[in-house]
Amino acid sequence: MPFAGLMQQPNLAMTQPFPHILSPPGQPAPLGGLPTVATLMTSVPPPGQGLSGGGAMAIKTPEDVPVGVMATMLKQISSRGKNMQTAFVPYRPLDPMLTPQALPPMEPATDQMNERLKDFYEDLKDEQEREDREEKRRKKEAERAEREKEERRL
Repeated sequence: MPFAGLMQQPNLAMTQPFPHILSPPGQPAPLGGLPTVATLMTSVPPPGQGLSGGGAMAIKTPEDVPVGVMATMLKQISSRGKNMQTAFVPYRPLDPMLTPQALPPMEPATDQMNERLKDFYEDLKDEQEREDREEKRRKKEAERAEREKEERRL
């Protein structure tokens, strides 16, 4: 699994009965499968911080990772299902435990990629300029036709 080395936090599902509820630092996970009131109160994010927490203890879910990472997750889940000969259900929620907790390292753009981007934007600029010239020409023709129409009326 390519994201295995990127997981920086332990698998919370194995250490806590409710992986979506984090124990405060220095406190063990609640026993007996039920969270304590203290755990519930400290797991509520401060106002304006959202459910993901945004702090050091925030857990990434499939909803807060970049679309490229999510596409990779879907590809891995689909291939795992094919290997196990089970049908892939596209609308089944993704398992948050499979979400990488750190983004993969970004690779710098190659010279070839930079050149292709430069060419693309130059072509885009040329196309925009051509469309602008064409629009001006049509506008002038319409104005000329309008003037000729006015002259014929007189």
